[in-house]
Amino acid sequence: MRICWVLPFVAEVLTGCSGSLCGNDKIQAYRSPDGSMTAYLFRRSCGATTGFSTHVSLLPAGRTLPNDGGNVLSAGNEQVILIEWAAPQVLQITGVSEPVYQRHDKVYSVSVQFR
Repeated sequence: MRICWVLPFVAEVLTGCSGSLCGNDKIQAYRSPDGSMTAYLFRRSCGATTGFSTHVSLLPAGRTLPNDGGNVLSAGNEQVILIEWAAPQVLQITGVSEPVYQRHDKVYSVSVQFR
């Protein structure tokens, strides 16, 4: 018997129960110039004892943002960053500050430039 209702986070990690405590709040979506990709800027929270963090995910056009952390950027705190497409396969992200938990310079076939 799974006891997901007692300690949802621990139960999810140990037994695979569904129902994450984390949630995403989409701030902005940026479509690539050729329309093939979308970059999502969003903030993520994992419950009352954690603060918000700033994330960026890159997905093929038409896919919705999953309830996961960013596949391009995961940074602590709420940050004001600028996202823009320099070309159909080049995404620029400006203004990221520490702490940065994860960042990738290439996702799918898109090069990501951090400034």
